[in-house]
Amino acid sequence: TMGGYNSGRRRRYASKADSMHDISLAQLRRWDVLRPSHRETLTWSRNDNVTGKTGFEIDQASIVLHYSHQRDENSEPGSIRERFPFAYTDQNFGGKRRWFVCI
Repeated sequence: TMGGYNSGRRRRYASKADSMHDISLAQLRRWDVLRPSHRETLTWSRNDNVTGKTGFEIDQASIVLHYSHQRDENSEPGSIRERFPFAYTDQNFGGKRRWFVCI
């Protein structure tokens, strides 16, 4: 029967949430790295094994991430450079909150 259990197209290499890495503006703020012209490398690890690494640089209007990504174990890694602009919202008691704009 068409449309039954496990039918349809599926990605062969599905991503799992626990294998993903995140970048938090709150954490970057606590580390005091949200300064223009600041460059650094973030490294993630689990059980003393490096699971991911990305370089980043900050300018007045955005964060730029540069990293490698390998689609699967049989493909060549590709170099990626992505810019995420900052957006700002006013806060009720003054000041502004900074956000990433994912485009």
